[in-house]
Amino acid sequence: MRWLNLRGDEASRIWDLVLAQEGTIIRRNAESPLILHLWKLYRAISEEKITDKYRLSVLAYEWMLSLLQSSRESGREVSSKSHTLLHEAKQLMKANFASPLTLDAIAGQLGVNKYHFYRLFQKAEHTSPLAYLRDRRVEAAIAMLRTTDLPVQEVGRRCGFDSPSYFGKVFREYMNLSPAAYRNKKLEFPYDAIFYD
Repeated sequence: MRWLNLRGDEASRIWDLVLAQEGTIIRRNAESPLILHLWKLYRAISEEKITDKYRLSVLAYEWMLSLLQSSRESGREVSSKSHTLLHEAKQLMKANFASPLTLDAIAGQLGVNKYHFYRLFQKAEHTSPLAYLRDRRVEAAIAMLRTTDLPVQEVGRRCGFDSPSYFGKVFREYMNLSPAAYRNKKLEFPYDAIFYD
């Protein structure tokens, strides 16, 4: 598996714009200029042809901007107001994943109709608001199981799962292990967190 990790405020801002326009799955032909540009960047990094961190940063941002331009050209633009609403919704869910949030509560806090919000979120993110919230809860649970000694039930409670059995069921769907088994499993490649975003 190959991957690149691009970080920074501007990279996050560009990525949020792309996600708002295309959702979490971005489809491009393998021979598209965007993909060819990405492979060129990947090869330059992996073969250590470019070691200057500033030059690498410029190349990474060039690719991110070409991704943004490509997304805009795809014709799936979401209005600025909708983008702001989606951003606020995701921030709300990330900050309050431990609270008993419902679709009504989220839409109410955002001041929008829940049916409109659901359709907008589903179209942009290719997942429902509550599935997105569940992803954030599982991410938090994974981190807590790896980095704390809290009892499994307490981890579930702190991550917004009001029932230990429901926490176990959802966790198994994501990780194919119970929370306790996951905590005790020796990992070949240790990590403290998994992100589903």
